[in-house]
Amino acid sequence: MKNSKSGLKIIFPLIALSLGLLSFKLYSQSKEIAALEQTILEKNQTFTDLSQAISELENEIANSDSLSFVEKIARDEYKMVKPKEIIFIDKDKDTYTSP
Repeated sequence: MKNSKSGLKIIFPLIALSLGLLSFKLYSQSKEIAALEQTILEKNQTFTDLSQAISELENEIANSDSLSFVEKIARDEYKMVKPKEIIFIDKDKDTYTSP
């Protein structure tokens, strides 16, 4: 009888320790899974944004031979203006707030 009681005294703490370690491991893995799922969502959003940018660039390439595209590039990148056109630049644009 003494042998079985001393065996139980050893087995129960081992079982309790094993369950504690298992619980801790499951908790830490669930936190890691949640973090990885958040990373997946962020990567999917980045992929969507990049896909949209690619389609916009492909559209620009398809329309690159049009006169409106050439005019847009000349205005945006080279700051060119049409003859007799006056450009006004508001220096206080950033500090002005609308009512």
